[in-house]
Amino acid sequence: MREVRKNIKRIVALFLLLITISSTIFSNLGMVFAATATGSYIARIYETGFQDNTSQNIFKIKIQGDDIPALKEGAFGQVAFCINHHMDHPETNTTFNKSTDFSTEQDFINSARLAYLGYYRYSNAEGNTSKSTTGYADLSLYAYTATLIWQKLGQVPNSHSLGGEFDTFKSKIMDEFNKWNTMPSFDGSTQTLNLGESKTLTDSNKVLQYYENFNYTKDQVTFEHKKGSNDMKVTVAEDAKKQSVALLTGDAKSNKIGKYINTNKVQTNFVLTPLSSDKTHQRLIVAYGYNDPKYLTINININLEGDLELAKKDNKGNFVPDVTFKVSYNSDMSEPIGTYTTSDNGKVTVPNLKPTTVYIQETEVPEHLILDDSIHSITIAPNTTTTYTATNNIKQGYIKVVKKDAESGKIVKKAGVVFDIYDSEEQKVQSITTNSEGIATSGPLDYRKLHRKRIKSS
Repeated sequence: MREVRKNIKRIVALFLLLITISSTIFSNLGMVFAATATGSYIARIYETGFQDNTSQNIFKIKIQGDDIPALKEGAFGQVAFCINHHMDHPETNTTFNKSTDFSTEQDFINSARLAYLGYYRYSNAEGNTSKSTTGYADLSLYAYTATLIWQKLGQVPNSHSLGGEFDTFKSKIMDEFNKWNTMPSFDGSTQTLNLGESKTLTDSNKVLQYYENFNYTKDQVTFEHKKGSNDMKVTVAEDAKKQSVALLTGDAKSNKIGKYINTNKVQTNFVLTPLSSDKTHQRLIVAYGYNDPKYLTINININLEGDLELAKKDNKGNFVPDVTFKVSYNSDMSEPIGTYTTSDNGKVTVPNLKPTTVYIQETEVPEHLILDDSIHSITIAPNTTTTYTATNNIKQGYIKVVKKDAESGKIVKKAGVVFDIYDSEEQKVQSITTNSEGIATSGPLDYRKLHRKRIKSS
């Protein structure tokens, strides 16, 4: 900006100017322009202590009028930014009207976004910023922001630096500016979680860090995020009832789940332009009300409960009734869900289990089976029946037959005597033959419950 007068003192509130300006209003999002009647405005400028690339001083500008009120009673006007650099500040008795110097409305959008990112979002009711909040002195922040606007508009070389902390500030603000329309990588996606599960989603686009803090629960699904982090934690309650929960744009708006949400009470959006006959004075932008937030949406599919079918077989493939199992979510079988006994078909169903790992242990089996009390695990599939089949060996033993004399009771040491072994159904199981010592021994025989044996000699 050109110095207004050589005798401008380097102090805050150097002068008041009464100017007549026509204002061009643009909408929050589309920046559609509509002219208003010519109006009168008072301007104040403040020296920032910085210079542009032509060694001209950079001034902070505040402006006030009927349609640009102070941010609070007793304060003065609102902060404006010059968008015609290297032209004069407005002077007393200078008249203004609408203008269309820019080739596209995008220039105004870019200026408003940079003004918001660099300055407006930190501004207090006095129209100033606090170093304790931003890390920068107010006048430094203004000069930095103004320079970024001019650089974006091509009015100051991108290579120009104000020194000090400007380069760090520029890197941060331009990263946000260039990613204004970029959404988190998982925006609009569908994520699948189990009951009682938490999942942390990491934004690979690295823009979630610009979203406000939020901790919002909908239908027993909680969405958590802290500003500055690119992670969002999603937690599904153990007793969630819905199979699908969507975080909609309306939810995000109501709960401020977004970035660049303008909460200023004063929603001014003006471009102040000189009359066509005025070729020397600059154009100003006053955009406290610029509001183009980006809201997060996401859909959560929930794996609801599944069933577990327990089945018991013996080692011959027969289903076995009256087998009792204990089921738990804990590997040490503590806090069991319950005990379950197979019915006549050798099966039993455990309903409504969480879709996670469960642990199974036999506690009782029929007398003819060997108990397997080891702990087994299986993962429950949601919305379906998962089957676990255990196989137990039948108990086995041996029959030993000794040939004796009926009168003396002495062992008859005679080989070749044959004995047939029958089960309770009179079905022949084995044949055994005595050895030279008069003894016959069977092979392994399955345990028979409620059976009788008949032995015949040939």
